[in-house]
Amino acid sequence: MASGAKEGAEEGKKRFKFNYEEDMELLRLVLKYEPYNAVHGSVAEKWEHIRTALCAYVDKQFSARACKDRRASASRTRRRRR
Repeated sequence: MASGAKEGAEEGKKRFKFNYEEDMELLRLVLKYEPYNAVHGSVAEKWEHIRTALCAYVDKQFSARACKDRRASASRTRRRRR
């Protein structure tokens, strides 16, 4: 019974990779909203603005956390390549 509940929870979540267009739009939005320069307490709001704009642009659903994590991941990858 417990495994059935786990399977149901996993069905509701879809994982996917950001494509090039989504990465570029995410970068553009991060530069526009500057969430890393936001005052304490307003960072989450900035990421929510980024999420909303990105979802409208690419017609997919992302979470603010996925956007933030993807941006951090891209930064780490870029640093390793230098």
